[in-house]
Amino acid sequence: MLKKDLDLLVKQLLESASLVKGMIQKSIRGLTQREKGVLVDVIEQDEPKENELEIAIEEACIQQIACYQPQAKDLRTIMMVMKMNNDLERMGDEAVNISESALFLLEKPEVKPLI
Repeated sequence: MLKKDLDLLVKQLLESASLVKGMIQKSIRGLTQREKGVLVDVIEQDEPKENELEIAIEEACIQQIACYQPQAKDLRTIMMVMKMNNDLERMGDEAVNISESALFLLEKPEVKPLI
Protein backbone atom coordinates (compact mmCIF):
# COMPACT_ATOMS: atom_id res chain seq x y z
CA MET A 1 0.00 0.00 0.00
CA LEU A 2 2.80 2.43 0.86
CA LYS A 3 4.55 1.80 -2.47
CA LYS A 4 1.35 2.59 -4.38
CA ASP A 5 0.86 5.82 -2.41
CA LEU A 6 4.50 6.83 -2.92
CA ASP A 7 4.14 6.33 -6.66
CA LEU A 8 1.03 8.54 -6.62
CA LEU A 9 2.95 11.20 -4.66
CA VAL A 10 5.76 11.25 -7.19
CA LYS A 11 3.20 11.43 -10.03
CA GLN A 12 1.54 14.44 -8.37
CA LEU A 13 4.92 16.08 -7.86
CA LEU A 14 5.76 15.65 -11.55
CA GLU A 15 2.38 17.14 -12.45
CA SER A 16 3.15 20.12 -10.23
CA ALA A 17 6.60 20.53 -11.80
CA SER A 18 5.08 20.47 -15.27
CA LEU A 19 2.49 23.08 -14.29
CA VAL A 20 5.14 25.38 -12.78
CA LYS A 21 7.37 25.00 -15.83
CA GLY A 22 4.45 26.05 -18.01
CA MET A 23 3.71 29.00 -15.73
CA ILE A 24 7.29 30.26 -16.01
CA GLN A 25 7.33 29.80 -19.79
CA LYS A 26 4.00 31.61 -20.18
CA SER A 27 5.13 34.45 -17.91
CA ILE A 28 8.28 34.99 -19.94
CA ARG A 29 6.40 34.69 -23.24
CA GLY A 30 3.79 37.17 -22.03
CA LEU A 31 6.51 39.61 -21.05
CA THR A 32 8.59 39.32 -24.21
CA GLN A 33 5.68 39.05 -26.67
CA ARG A 34 3.48 41.54 -24.76
CA GLU A 35 0.60 39.03 -24.52
CA LYS A 36 -1.75 40.21 -21.80
CA GLY A 37 -4.04 37.18 -22.03
CA VAL A 38 -1.22 34.76 -21.29
CA LEU A 39 -0.17 36.77 -18.24
CA VAL A 40 -3.71 36.91 -16.89
CA ASP A 41 -4.03 33.15 -17.47
CA VAL A 42 -0.98 32.50 -15.27
CA ILE A 43 -2.40 34.64 -12.46
CA GLU A 44 -6.06 33.63 -12.57
CA GLN A 45 -5.97 29.99 -13.70
CA ASP A 46 -2.57 28.39 -13.21
CA GLU A 47 -1.74 29.78 -9.78
CA PRO A 48 -4.90 28.50 -8.05
CA LYS A 49 -4.29 25.06 -9.62
CA GLU A 50 -0.71 25.05 -8.33
CA ASN A 51 -1.81 26.12 -4.85
CA GLU A 52 -4.41 23.33 -4.69
CA LEU A 53 -1.89 20.78 -5.91
CA GLU A 54 0.70 21.95 -3.38
CA ILE A 55 -1.76 21.54 -0.51
CA ALA A 56 -2.89 18.11 -1.74
CA ILE A 57 0.70 16.86 -1.99
CA GLU A 58 1.61 18.17 1.45
CA GLU A 59 -1.48 16.59 3.03
CA ALA A 60 -0.73 13.27 1.31
CA CYS A 61 2.84 13.34 2.64
CA ILE A 62 1.67 14.02 6.19
CA GLN A 63 -0.96 11.30 5.93
CA GLN A 64 1.61 8.76 4.74
CA ILE A 65 3.95 9.59 7.59
CA ALA A 66 1.12 9.32 10.12
CA CYS A 67 -0.46 6.14 8.73
CA TYR A 68 2.52 4.08 7.62
CA GLN A 69 5.38 5.33 9.81
CA PRO A 70 7.80 4.82 6.90
CA GLN A 71 11.39 3.80 7.47
CA ALA A 72 14.65 4.73 5.75
CA LYS A 73 14.23 5.02 1.97
CA ASP A 74 10.47 5.59 2.03
CA LEU A 75 10.76 8.32 4.66
CA ARG A 76 13.53 10.01 2.68
CA THR A 77 11.35 9.89 -0.43
CA ILE A 78 8.44 11.52 1.38
CA MET A 79 10.70 14.21 2.85
CA MET A 80 12.21 14.86 -0.59
CA VAL A 81 8.72 15.25 -2.07
CA MET A 82 7.78 17.72 0.67
CA LYS A 83 10.89 19.84 0.08
CA MET A 84 10.51 19.82 -3.70
CA ASN A 85 6.82 20.61 -3.39
CA ASN A 86 7.62 23.69 -1.31
CA ASP A 87 10.24 24.85 -3.82
CA LEU A 88 7.89 24.33 -6.76
CA GLU A 89 5.20 26.38 -5.03
CA ARG A 90 7.68 29.21 -4.53
CA MET A 91 8.69 29.02 -8.19
CA GLY A 92 5.02 29.25 -9.15
CA ASP A 93 4.69 32.34 -6.96
CA GLU A 94 7.65 33.89 -8.76
CA ALA A 95 5.99 33.19 -12.12
CA VAL A 96 2.96 35.09 -10.83
CA ASN A 97 5.24 37.95 -9.74
CA ILE A 98 6.75 38.06 -13.23
CA SER A 99 3.26 38.12 -14.74
CA GLU A 100 2.09 40.91 -12.45
CA SER A 101 5.17 42.99 -13.20
CA ALA A 102 4.75 42.34 -16.92
CA LEU A 103 1.12 43.47 -16.78
CA PHE A 104 2.30 46.70 -15.17
CA LEU A 105 4.90 47.17 -17.91
CA LEU A 106 2.35 46.49 -20.67
CA GLU A 107 0.47 49.61 -19.62
CA LYS A 108 3.56 51.72 -20.32
CA PRO A 109 4.84 52.59 -23.78
CA GLU A 110 7.63 50.33 -25.01
CA VAL A 111 10.93 52.22 -25.02
CA LYS A 112 13.07 49.47 -26.54
CA PRO A 113 12.74 45.72 -26.92
CA LEU A 114 13.23 43.77 -23.69
CA ILE A 115 15.11 40.97 -25.40
